[in-house]
Amino acid sequence: MLRHRLGARESHVTHLTAVLVQWHAATLFPRKTGVKLTPPPVVPNCWDAQDSAAGGGSGSVWPRPRAGTDLRSLAGGPLRHGTIPRRGSRQHRECLHRGLPRGSADVYRAHQQPSASHPRIGTVHRFARRLQRPTRPRRLPLGARGLEKAWDAHAQPGRHAIPARRRLLPRPRRLDPARRRHGAERFGGKQHRLRGQLRQPAAGDGLRDVHRAIATLLLVVAPLRAAAQGIVRGTVRDKDGAPISSASIAIPGTTLSTRSDLQGAYRLAVVPAGRVRVYAAALGYGPIDTTVALTGGDSTIVDFILSPAPLALPPVDVVSDRVPHFGDRPATSVGQVTERELGRRAVNTVDEALEHVAGVQMVNGQTNVRGSTGYVQGLNSRVLMTVDGVPMNQGDRGGINWDLLALDEIESVQILKGAGSSLYGSAAFGGVINVTTRDVPTGFHTGLRLTGGVYGDPPHPVWRFRDNPGMLGGADFSASYGTDVFGGRISGGDRHSDGYRQQDQDDHLHFGARGRWQHANTRVDFSGAWAADRYDVPLSWCSRGECDDKGQVFQPFKVDTTERGARTDSRKAFLIARVRTTVSPRFAWTARGSWLRTHFVDVRRSATEFGIGDRFGVAGQIEAHPDPARTVIVGTEATYSTVTSDIFGSHSQSEFAAYGQSEQRLGPARVSGGARVDFLAIDGGSLTAVVSPRVGATLNGAGGATWRASIGRGFRSPTMAERFVHTTALGFDVVPNPTLLPEVSWSFEIGHTTAPLFRFMRLDAALFWTEARDLIEPQVLLIPPDTVKIQLQNVVRARIAGFDASLIAAPIPDRLVATLGYTFLDTRRRLAGDSTEGPLAFRPRHLLLVGADYTLGTLGVGADFRFASRPERIELEGFVDPRRVPVRVLDLRAAWKPSNGPVEVRLLAANVLNYIYNLVPETLAPVRTVALTAVWTH
Repeated sequence: MLRHRLGARESHVTHLTAVLVQWHAATLFPRKTGVKLTPPPVVPNCWDAQDSAAGGGSGSVWPRPRAGTDLRSLAGGPLRHGTIPRRGSRQHRECLHRGLPRGSADVYRAHQQPSASHPRIGTVHRFARRLQRPTRPRRLPLGARGLEKAWDAHAQPGRHAIPARRRLLPRPRRLDPARRRHGAERFGGKQHRLRGQLRQPAAGDGLRDVHRAIATLLLVVAPLRAAAQGIVRGTVRDKDGAPISSASIAIPGTTLSTRSDLQGAYRLAVVPAGRVRVYAAALGYGPIDTTVALTGGDSTIVDFILSPAPLALPPVDVVSDRVPHFGDRPATSVGQVTERELGRRAVNTVDEALEHVAGVQMVNGQTNVRGSTGYVQGLNSRVLMTVDGVPMNQGDRGGINWDLLALDEIESVQILKGAGSSLYGSAAFGGVINVTTRDVPTGFHTGLRLTGGVYGDPPHPVWRFRDNPGMLGGADFSASYGTDVFGGRISGGDRHSDGYRQQDQDDHLHFGARGRWQHANTRVDFSGAWAADRYDVPLSWCSRGECDDKGQVFQPFKVDTTERGARTDSRKAFLIARVRTTVSPRFAWTARGSWLRTHFVDVRRSATEFGIGDRFGVAGQIEAHPDPARTVIVGTEATYSTVTSDIFGSHSQSEFAAYGQSEQRLGPARVSGGARVDFLAIDGGSLTAVVSPRVGATLNGAGGATWRASIGRGFRSPTMAERFVHTTALGFDVVPNPTLLPEVSWSFEIGHTTAPLFRFMRLDAALFWTEARDLIEPQVLLIPPDTVKIQLQNVVRARIAGFDASLIAAPIPDRLVATLGYTFLDTRRRLAGDSTEGPLAFRPRHLLLVGADYTLGTLGVGADFRFASRPERIELEGFVDPRRVPVRVLDLRAAWKPSNGPVEVRLLAANVLNYIYNLVPETLAPVRTVALTAVWTH
């Protein structure tokens, strides 16, 4: 049946394909030509055509018969195939198919024009010529009174069918006297009809089916008519006229979105003409949407003025579904650190700001999201870090380099709390942290950031290790220039720290660059960074007899004399290139490539160790919005990692994955589901396949309240360092385990975001549960008689369950804002061959965060308090110093920023009470630090 319909419309579909090809050429590759898409002339029907005058003529379709005229008299006898004066099927398409808009004759002849003046679309012209081949002659099936039978196209809804009063063609389902024929004539008619339906391609036209397939594809992915497009541009400002940077502007239900730059300016291209709904919002401000009338080929200016709304929900979510969602709450909990929060906390690296997000704890540089990672020194991370959606975990060790990006290059950070492997694959076992970098704004901009500070002395004189206080300082510089078409930025910086303990000096140098180029509906972004570090390593504090202990059981600020001189030299760099093309407001594709390299050299008294890791990645993704209530994404990703090291050996790991997800809005509910399959191979060996599905749903209630629920599978492949490491840690040999299996888990969550309570506060809470298998944890091997070694092994079973909540209150919306975050963890593990259970290591049962900010004119002050209960268990307990205490840290801060001024001054006093604590064995956490930061922008 499908072949019959395609055959009947062959000339029509092929003609439409050429029009679509020309439309794509004009849209994707704009050029200055005389080709225009114009509506067809209005013709009532084929008998009323301009050239159908009485008596016909060389240009007539068929003489219009008078009422009661015998048609056989016009032909001079019995009607036969050749008797009917008709032309090729392509000559009078306006009579048969004028229900569909067509282009002017210039469009139909455009593919015959020389393509030398338009080399970029020469291929498109040749493709159109292949599609517009003349049709082959075929036998003509006859109906009643010897006239040609009506094809289905004339009777379809929306077509201009021949009026019934003319009775020239049989109506649908009308009795056809011709079918009453007998004998050979009857069978001959069936034979003719069968040939018309099942005819074979003629010689030399073997691409006919390919043409039909291409035409059908274009009909599916392209609009039926070449819709005009325009540009929406403008600014986003607050009620005082100050620009709002990083505001989200979008056309809901489409692929069109952008962010405002430092001047609050934005630009949306490829916007369909007509009435368009534009949405704008920023964190801390109430959202606004408006409808504007856009003329094709023109631009419309829409300026937004946002009012402060501290209780407003985050305006956009990118990390949960890999595509922006505007005004919608994700099915999994998502935390956010904004550009404003990064600035007011006066931090130097991103990880310092993450400690103030509910459910997140940094343990000596390793990220714990709801207790997912624990702590294994420098060997893994169960949280994936991405930069603008590109994975950035190390290729050899799987760790995260938080200092690879300068702080001034970062616009915001989003934290997905829960398994994200259905879209991100390995390492997204416990969550995903996506760092969004600043775009290159238009115009010329420069920035300078200067930092200086001092470390506090030990609280007891007996712990002092130097005569003068330790200092820290740094400088960062950036410059950028951009237009609507292209832009670029370079940055660089240097930092030095004396450290807060013995043998703790650190020198850091970094450079970065970013560029963009946009033409029509295609945008190309590329970025890169390079950083070098040279830092001393205080491996563990000094116990009695290992240093000048001054009669103390331990000296937390000093190191063992046998470890003096230990240091690490580190180099890391990355390159990213990405292309995004918006084919239409409902269809876009993205492709990207990346390279990440890490190179470290550990200098110790006993030995020198090194490692070079490379991670190469390519990926492609398609985003489609079949209708405003539905979003579909599909993509593929491939990663190749290598390591060359004297402690890890020389190995490689290959990963290939494909994923897809569909999301549908059903009234107040939004349902999403998807899955990803990953194939992994070590050193070119056999493949290991892991499937990670996920289903989620949200339900919007009254007043902005939202319910959410999700279930998904997470996994993490063992890193090459975990499989093949052979080194020494804490005085014990660490031996390899090549048989490690991937970690897998099922994660559940149900959460609720309330409507504003008492008009000045909002609560978000969630219950979560993770059942994990084959978690990789360090185990102690006792080898008789008295040899002790450490090996990473798979734990048979583990459970992480708990509750987290965050509260924001704004009793004085324009001045006072307070936050509260709490996380409760209950963890259990069971080893192979052991029926007893115990808690997972380095997971505190309680985490509490309290913060407040008060603003008065150009001045602002704030405070943060962090509490973490004493971990119930640590690794290697009985072999290391088990001393540990709860965490109680108070930070104070202040800021001064003149209205519309180029200078801002920030003051931070971290751990102002100089509380002494440690998060991992024999490693002192930072003491009181006071830092002053000045920022100048132009």
